[in-house]
Formats: sequence, structure tokens, C-alpha cells
Amino acid sequence: MKNPWIGKTLIGIAIIHTMFGLVVFRDILGQLYHDGLLNTIKVESDRNAAFWFLFTGFVWILLGIFVNSAEKNQYTIPPVIGWSLLVTALLAVIIMPASGFWLLFIPAIALIKRNKP
Repeated sequence: MKNPWIGKTLIGIAIIHTMFGLVVFRDILGQLYHDGLLNTIKVESDRNAAFWFLFTGFVWILLGIFVNSAEKNQYTIPPVIGWSLLVTALLAVIIMPASGFWLLFIPAIALIKRNKP
């Protein structure tokens, strides 16, 4: 792999996602911090949304780091990674078309194409 870009793209998307979440949920995050963080998310939907939004961003950063490392070391990335990312993006876009999930099609399709013989 001459130009390892897929993992970096995924990391970039994840960082944008996380930064957006930090801005959008800043008031809720401030409340969580003020409440002491420990066991501060129960049934409140806004707090749950903030947590899962940011947690997803961190998981995508980890996935991007994995893909980037695999690309640099010229390892084969399991096809299930690309297909799973594609299904995730597709389902998310169907449920929330006015979102940034469209960006996930870029690394998903690239991973699938890279695994073609």
C-alpha cells in the first residue's frame, strides 16, 4: 500500500465528530462535570445522547488507528471491517439523513475496494 490514507481519513472524521459533540453537548458535559461524573448518566436522554455521541467518536478514532497501522505495515484488513462500516453508515443515513454519517462511506468503500482481488 503506497499511500495509507483510509485510516487517517477515518481518524479525521472521528475527530471532527468528537469536536462537534464537544461543542453541541458542552452544556450537558458541564452539568455532568458539575455533578461529579460518577454515575451521572441514568435515564436522561440528553445525557445519554451526549455520552454515546462522544463514545462513538472515540471508538472510531481507535478503529482509524487500527486501520492506519494495518495500512502502514501492509497487513490485510479483514473485509468485515469495511462491510461493517458500510452497513453502519447505510443504516445511520437511512435513520438520520441530515447527519455526518455520509462521510463514513468514504473509508468504508475504500476498505471494501482495497480487499478486492
